[in-house]
Amino acid sequence: MQTSGASILVHAIIFFGLITIFTIAINLWNLFGIWFNWFLYRMPLDRLQ
Repeated sequence: MQTSGASILVHAIIFFGLITIFTIAINLWNLFGIWFNWFLYRMPLDRLQ
């Protein structure tokens, strides 16, 4: 029994796509976290109450 080249190619593309999506999601999560912290700390203290 042998694994076909097409199967290897399809799974490589799926794997690359998933890694790309997770990497973008993690970077966006970090970006919005940094932006929210900057906004929160720049806000005047009387608006936080």
